[in-house]
Amino acid sequence: MTFKYQEQVGGFVTELGYKAQKTSTLIPSDTVNDTVNGTLNDTVNKDRLSVILEEIFKNNHVSIDDLAKTIDVSRRTLIRDLDKLKEQGRISRVGSDKTGYWQVSI
Repeated sequence: MTFKYQEQVGGFVTELGYKAQKTSTLIPSDTVNDTVNGTLNDTVNKDRLSVILEEIFKNNHVSIDDLAKTIDVSRRTLIRDLDKLKEQGRISRVGSDKTGYWQVSI
């Protein structure tokens, strides 16, 4: 049995093959948008979280505004990402926002 997947405008095509028989089905993107977008967003977020960790590791005194500019996201998006990293126990803030620093847990 073979399985092929190909994205197209407006959806995607799957092709299932068994011996000499093949079946193709076009599934409208409306039925899978939530799953695809959720998976894509998770992947993008994981990549961005890695970049944030790298930047903090380079300079643990970096400000939220400077970090947001460096990785080209809004301040609010960065704060959400920092909250995720804090929840995961990967970073913590030591001291005040103004004079403190980031601590990265490996």
